[in-house]
Amino acid sequence: MSDKHEVTLQTIDRDDLYATVTAEVNDQGELVVFSYDIGRTVSEFFGRDEHERWVTVPAEHVPRVLLELMRERFTDQAGFVAWLATHDIPMETMTW
Repeated sequence: MSDKHEVTLQTIDRDDLYATVTAEVNDQGELVVFSYDIGRTVSEFFGRDEHERWVTVPAEHVPRVLLELMRERFTDQAGFVAWLATHDIPMETMTW
């Protein structure tokens, strides 16, 4: 597992289009979603064969993004614990 905090969200690899979308938490703690497209389809749409775009969420709002995504994805703690285990993400559990 890498120390880099980046994931690929989507990759399209066809004769007319190569497109990728990545998300990363940069050194400033910002969440950056980056899209890169290249190919004939891009040329026909934009008039040039490459297109890049970014969405940056300031570091102070990244915890809210995480919590909102969790609210949409998980309905209980067991599902969250199973998801962490599936992705080899360290965790501690405690009961009382």
